[in-house]
Amino acid sequence: MTGFIGQEKWQQFFSVAIRDGALHHAYLFSGSSHIGKKTFIHALARTLLGGDGEQGTTATHPDLLVLTDEGEGTISIELVRQFIMSVASTPLSGQRRVALIPEAERLTLQGWNALLKTLEEPPTTTVFLLAAEKPQQLPATVRSRLQQCRFVPVPAGVLSKELQTRGATHALAEELAAVSGGRPGIALRWFAEPDHYAAYKKSTSDFLQLCQGSIAERLAFTETVAKETSMPRADLLRLLDTWTMVLRDGLFAALGEQELIIHRYLLPGVTEISPQAAVGRWHDALVSMGTLRRRLETYGNRRLALNTFFFTLSV
Repeated sequence: MTGFIGQEKWQQFFSVAIRDGALHHAYLFSGSSHIGKKTFIHALARTLLGGDGEQGTTATHPDLLVLTDEGEGTISIELVRQFIMSVASTPLSGQRRVALIPEAERLTLQGWNALLKTLEEPPTTTVFLLAAEKPQQLPATVRSRLQQCRFVPVPAGVLSKELQTRGATHALAEELAAVSGGRPGIALRWFAEPDHYAAYKKSTSDFLQLCQGSIAERLAFTETVAKETSMPRADLLRLLDTWTMVLRDGLFAALGEQELIIHRYLLPGVTEISPQAAVGRWHDALVSMGTLRRRLETYGNRRLALNTFFFTLSV
């Protein structure tokens, strides 16, 4: 697909499947956020509907069905039922319809139950393309009806080269490719919007300072994010992902594996607080971070969970 970055395995797989007429009726694309799942399924849909995969060529195609809404919560059962009715109808302008569910985790169990029969006995003219960051959240009965397509991080060299073709310097491209964790959506956004990358770098530096700060400083920070109105839960969980990567860098520094450190700009500060004896402390901090994330994912007391983490943080 023209312009798509990475996932050569799946690009080749679908190229052959389309050529040989060997498409399955439904696919589930999974992988971390910003790795390209949604971009891929939209490009694949355009190709399946007779386009060339370029964005915009089939954006309003009558045989492209998309189950989504403009909110961030669950997708209503009413929308699911409308989607099912549209899927059951015959294609309007070609031999095939493509049905997209770009945020599959947002369907409720009721929604999946309504959609399950359609996935079990799909119209022969329809191909389903679903995307999910956490496929384990989908019911097992649904996952068993879908062919799994797991997306992996794009190699740093591939992503760096793509950034350089778009005008990034070699040094910046290498840095963005590494810090983004091989996620093109993140790297491209940071390159296009430097202020966002500067804010990310500040968040990593601020956390490193908290690691070295006093209990009073840590608790004061907790108060700035203790309420949903101060920082939405989704944003806080993304911040925890960033903190996890900083702790990972600290562990590698303590192990003497500096070439594995992702945030190279943090290297002086990380190595300063990462003597060999601190390996166990960095490891314990990573374990505590996992506990913190699980508590927040299950809507635990945010202030208590954060304070507990910071009380026990000792690196």
